[in-house]
Amino acid sequence: MGRSVGEKEVPLGAAIIAVADAFDAMITDRPYRAGMQPWQAFEQLEKGAGKQFHPGAVKAFKKILTSKQKYRR
Repeated sequence: MGRSVGEKEVPLGAAIIAVADAFDAMITDRPYRAGMQPWQAFEQLEKGAGKQFHPGAVKAFKKILTSKQKYRR
């Protein structure tokens, strides 16, 4: 049960990987910028839920990661 993008169905596994990859890219330091705080990255994922990211994948990803103290605000 993936998400339809245009005329193609995106597999759920790919939607989950897209959320995890985007989160990792946002929190990781790069030579040209510092990584965001995890809570800031979660806000960005939530803004993109239903547009860029599968809403269910965003919700599940946040629930799992925020169960760990390291990723809480």
